[in-house]
Amino acid sequence: MRSRGDGKRQSFWDRDYFRHWVEDPGSDAVSDWLEEERHLLETVVADFTRPAVLDVGCGYGRHLLAIGASCSRLVGIDSNPVVAAQARKLLAANGLDGAEIIVGDARKMDEEDHAFDVSICMTNTLGNIEDHKAGVLSEMRRLTKLGGVVVASVYSEHALEARLHSYEHVGLHVKAAHADGTIVLDEGLRSEQFTRRRLLALLRTAGFSRVDVHNLNKISYAVVARV
Repeated sequence: MRSRGDGKRQSFWDRDYFRHWVEDPGSDAVSDWLEEERHLLETVVADFTRPAVLDVGCGYGRHLLAIGASCSRLVGIDSNPVVAAQARKLLAANGLDGAEIIVGDARKMDEEDHAFDVSICMTNTLGNIEDHKAGVLSEMRRLTKLGGVVVASVYSEHALEARLHSYEHVGLHVKAAHADGTIVLDEGLRSEQFTRRRLLALLRTAGFSRVDVHNLNKISYAVVARV
């Protein structure tokens, strides 16, 4: 789930900046991070036999596409109906038409407890949620089976320069860049970055006790939380 409450923020995603950014972020560090995310997901999924996977803030479906052939069930949730429609189209075109893409609020999903082996929240989706980060993580914990994992990937405190360059590369306009690493764009996106300490505190608030936070690359952290 990404925070897109007002019309301006909605238009940021509708205009498809994100897909253009993924395809050509204009930063070697960001490109490396996106590749390391894919490797992380493949490694996590390989620990399970045909897992059921939930993708929170699924966007246009690229992570579900990357791991879908190894999974028994794919569910993505996003608050934006435009990108959700793109995800359905992409997955169906690649033989994953059984994937379930939901438009809704990731803080309260209509699923039974412990429905998924793996729940993911990638590409700094947590940093794009202005409020209720712990609520989203808590819901992911509820939905993940005992013995399963919750996986997230976020910008670290060392990402600011790469982020600024990358946003500008795809034609976005920085309105403000704060000392804590929060960037606000004229197009409506508000994006944060994280320290390890902040991530651990957030995960504790969400009810996790077995957590690994490690560098995915020089500008990012990976979180793998056991349920």
